[in-house]
Amino acid sequence: MRAPFVVLGLRGNGGGSSEAGRQIAISLVGASTVEARLGPTMQTDRGGLDGTRRVSEGNISNLEFLLQSDLPGGPEARKIIEDELRAVRAARTQGKDFSGSLAYPIASSKPGDDIPGRC
Repeated sequence: MRAPFVVLGLRGNGGGSSEAGRQIAISLVGASTVEARLGPTMQTDRGGLDGTRRVSEGNISNLEFLLQSDLPGGPEARKIIEDELRAVRAARTQGKDFSGSLAYPIASSKPGDDIPGRC
């Protein structure tokens, strides 16, 4: 299915997983385009299990909530959430906007050149 435009309503979104954004981008423009822009999924300098998190009270609250929940995945999942929460809190203390590196490979083409319908 092709559409001339796509609108994503993110009002009220307190922030969250970089991986969720990656999956949306893959759905819209394809995995090869996303990987060319952002690098491989498990790039080691992205931080966390699924990437760098934006430092926000919403993200901190969500991670704290997850720790109080009955997490599937047992102790391993709990450790991942604890590590993510620790990284976001540390970044907040340091006055940073993100919990990890945003250094990704630079694509050789201009952004948007390979997106269908982009003028």
